[in-house]
Amino acid sequence: MLTPDFRRTCVVNFLLNALVYALVFGVSLCSFWHGGSGLSDADGMMPNPFVFTEIGLWIYPLFLVGLWAVGPLHAYLVDAFRRRNVLLWALVGAGVVVVVAPHAMAGWHYGVLAFALGVSYGAGGMAGITLSIDVVPSGHRTRANVLFALSGLAGMLVGGILWMVYWSYPWGNHLHYALYVLPVLALLTAAYIRAPFRAPIVQHVFHTDRFLFLRGWIPALNVALWAFAVGLAMPLFPDGFPGLAFMVFLILPLLLYGVVAFVKLSFHCQRDTANTFCALVLHTALIGGLWAANYFFLSGISLKSLIHLDVSLFAAALLMWIGVTRPYYRKRRLR
Repeated sequence: MLTPDFRRTCVVNFLLNALVYALVFGVSLCSFWHGGSGLSDADGMMPNPFVFTEIGLWIYPLFLVGLWAVGPLHAYLVDAFRRRNVLLWALVGAGVVVVVAPHAMAGWHYGVLAFALGVSYGAGGMAGITLSIDVVPSGHRTRANVLFALSGLAGMLVGGILWMVYWSYPWGNHLHYALYVLPVLALLTAAYIRAPFRAPIVQHVFHTDRFLFLRGWIPALNVALWAFAVGLAMPLFPDGFPGLAFMVFLILPLLLYGVVAFVKLSFHCQRDTANTFCALVLHTALIGGLWAANYFFLSGISLKSLIHLDVSLFAAALLMWIGVTRPYYRKRRLR
């Protein structure tokens, strides 16, 4: 039984991912708001909507630092405060970034905004996972975990489409107003989530609970390797829309397998930790792949070399799953 409150958490997760990835896929907040130029590869690749700028080389790392920085605080936040309120404040933070970004003038402004967006996304995503588990009966939680993860993937896809339409069509520049609407809709939806009160468990401000799932480190490496290869490959497409379709096609089975595998490797009390860790690894590796593509293109690496590297990464990820991850999972699973 998937409750109305669970459906609301999925809607919020969809809207938050659409908002964040509309900015993330723009390579940097600066290039998204103020424009840039397409890239023509020396080997004859046509310009595509992915915009490569030097600022992207440090915007992405700062975003990821913010994403992980909130992790050790997550267990304390969702115990010391109402979990819905943590989600609401994270959505407010993401909304503030969207409102402030057009008025930023210096490079360090974008660095601060990228870090703030990472913190907001991390806090919102983690609180959303916790709430999505709290509002579902115990016997339905694995199914709920999968549906919640799929709602985030759908949001990533829509965010990418918004950004590409923004760049590809003359009328697309009006779509930036959608980024003002998304956090408002997410806030209104989250305000109606009703979650049961949970007595505080964690006593320390910094804690690995609901953050690091060390039992799943081998599947995590496999997820990271595959997702990194997907991120690296996306800008290789002459048209960004096939790149998004490619991402969804390859991330979907990874996401489904990853969520289920992490949950079945966890003890009952570790379900939240397993889901959070899986999401963090996947998003970090995917964005890391985009950062690597940004770096390689700016460094002048040939398109052929980049394709060879990416094919090798995909092959390594597949071989790791066959030879290491799958046997590990079958031996260590608990459910």
